[in-house]
Amino acid sequence: MSHSSDLQILRFSDQPAITSQYLRALLARSRPGTQPFPALEAQLRINGCRSAKVKQYAALCGFADNSPFLPVTYPHILAFPLHMELLLHKDFPLPLLGLVHIRNRITAVRPISAKETLDIRCFLGEQRKTAKGIEFDVHTDITSGGEPVWQSLSTNFCRQNKTQPPTAKPEAKSEVKPEAKSTESTAVIRDPVSDLYDYREVWQLPSSLGCRYAWVSGDANPIHLSALSARLFGFRRHIVHGMWSKARITAHLCADQPDRPLTVSAQFFSPVFLPATTVLNYRRHEAPAAQDSASPQQGFRFELNNTEATRTHVSGELLFL
Repeated sequence: MSHSSDLQILRFSDQPAITSQYLRALLARSRPGTQPFPALEAQLRINGCRSAKVKQYAALCGFADNSPFLPVTYPHILAFPLHMELLLHKDFPLPLLGLVHIRNRITAVRPISAKETLDIRCFLGEQRKTAKGIEFDVHTDITSGGEPVWQSLSTNFCRQNKTQPPTAKPEAKSEVKPEAKSTESTAVIRDPVSDLYDYREVWQLPSSLGCRYAWVSGDANPIHLSALSARLFGFRRHIVHGMWSKARITAHLCADQPDRPLTVSAQFFSPVFLPATTVLNYRRHEAPAAQDSASPQQGFRFELNNTEATRTHVSGELLFL
């Protein structure tokens, strides 16, 4: 698929409300799915972030909640309403409900103060036809005073092969009782767990995690809120936000140097049904030096699995810049 030629720029003075965006998605007319992608861009200026909301997000995702800087994944939730506006635009040919977030890459150029004025620019990128449907990219560039400070690339998928309709995979039996109160409890085992990974951390995720992340992020997609609302969209139970999983992994891996510039890439596979027990497997990793450096890049390779290691939820790489 290709872009239409004329760029349309959507400028916002305030952050769009995601709740109303999902309502618009539910009421939207059917989309043909075959038209060229429009050349769309959305822009927003944010004059600082609410400290209470930042602290709630940090605590829920495992970041230090007393830092003067934003958690490295936090700008995603600032940009996400702009992503939604692009995907809800009348000229966008695919239905928003049914899109699956399959990959995400974040580059934090430097720490961002919670008090900074940020200019956020999101735009539709490349599209690729696959055997089962269409993949497409949404780019986010954030600047402060004209200086690039944060970028991301989010890849989404729309299934178009009607002979193999998507179905929710059956969830593994959970070891966590639904009434669990804490967001997570952890146990670190400092022994090799496989030929690929050296460290293993177990997280117990309560049923309320989807609602709690929806509250701090604004992403109130019904598939994350409750078993009842998730069933309306074909899931047996509600599932964790993929970007919560990525944020929690990132917080753990960069806990010793949380404000260091980095790139973290993740691919999302099997959903995590709530409540759940998940296992983060990771190891230290060295990548070739970047073009402007003589030293190899240091970081981690990681996978988030179920307890039996029969299902991968998220896999990826974190590299310090």
